Amino acid sequence: MININHNSILQFPNTIQDVFIIILTLCTWFLAVVFTKKYQFSRKTYLFIGIINMVTIAIFLTKNLAVFFTLIILNLMIIIAAAPKNSGSRKIMLIYAAVAKLVLIFLLLFTGCLNGTLIFYILLIPFLGLFPFQTWYISLFEKFPFGIIASVIAFQGMTIFTGESLLKANEIATLQWALALVSLISSILAILQNQTKRLLAYIISSQLGFLAFSHLTNSGATSLGSVYLILSLLGATTAFIMMISALEMRKTDLSLLKPNGCYESYPKLALWLLIFGLISTGLPLSVGYIAEDLIFESGFEVAPVIDFMWLISIAINTILIVKIFLFLCQGTAKKENDLDLRKKEIWSINLVFLIIILATIALT
Repeated sequence: MININHNSILQFPNTIQDVFIIILTLCTWFLAVVFTKKYQFSRKTYLFIGIINMVTIAIFLTKNLAVFFTLIILNLMIIIAAAPKNSGSRKIMLIYAAVAKLVLIFLLLFTGCLNGTLIFYILLIPFLGLFPFQTWYISLFEKFPFGIIASVIAFQGMTIFTGESLLKANEIATLQWALALVSLISSILAILQNQTKRLLAYIISSQLGFLAFSHLTNSGATSLGSVYLILSLLGATTAFIMMISALEMRKTDLSLLKPNGCYESYPKLALWLLIFGLISTGLPLSVGYIAEDLIFESGFEVAPVIDFMWLISIAINTILIVKIFLFLCQGTAKKENDLDLRKKEIWSINLVFLIIILATIALT
């Protein structure tokens, strides 16, 4: 049965984890603005980035299910409006994202006898761009500026994190298997990609699938793990995406056919790209590692095969992030000056990294 909560529209954060989640969402906005090409995109791009992130924060703060889905539709419409006019991205996103969520809202709000968790997860898979619905997500990464992409990732993660809390997601074994399988397939398909943006689409969708999975186990440790996981997504994953954006500003070739970079040209950028990428996949002692440890600790004895599938997916993602680093930041390209991170960019990255560390310490 689906119960619609009629509490106040928005509520102020009342825990330290709520505060850090909001701060890291604002950091996504901050980095998206700092590392988005000013010479290639109009001012509307920065406006779209800001609105998407503000609506994302509102999604997190709402405790009203009807408002929650209304805000989701609002953000989807903003993303579609932000799509480049000279591509098929608008149509693809409308088909794979907006329609799926409109159907979900109708079922949840007007059919009270249905299992809300089941419906939410069935339509969550295309929303996250997981296999076999990766078409629109690949288009997003290929056609949109990275600032919009980072904001969409934060929006997707917050939709999972907040939606499952409002629906009080219950444990359904079939959904656990389905999420593990489609996420693993997405990671395997990423191996076949030779373009960075396409590879990133598969990696990020599988990470979002892991966040969705973390809510399907009725365990206190897993619930805490999902908190660390959303912090990792909002902090490390979006920062990693913006490091790719910074790299794209400096070099036009993001092909992974062979190593084509030069570490000496941008050592700071290369280092931060690797650090944030590895944190997002569980670098030891990082927020991502704590999240994975808590989630696997409580679930391994119950469903070892599912956890093993997730471990394979995470391992593949980690290897592919290292591949991105090696192919884009190493190679035989000639050294060029003035390509590394500038002072403003370094300060912004250090700030986000510090907030991730503080969040990890505060919640441990």
